Formats: sequence, C-alpha cells, structure tokens
Amino acid sequence: MSLLEIECQGLKLNLVFTAFTFN
Repeated sequence: MSLLEIECQGLKLNLVFTAFTFN
C-alpha cells in the first residue's frame, strides 16, 4: 500500500466521521 492510498483512506474516514458528528 502506498502512502497516497493510506492518505486517501484517512480522508474518507475523516469525511464519514465528520458527517456522523454533525448529524
């Protein structure tokens, strides 16, 4: 797994977390 892929997954998780937090 490349660093870029890990960063992309982190961003996706961050978006999901943010969506749940503000809902």
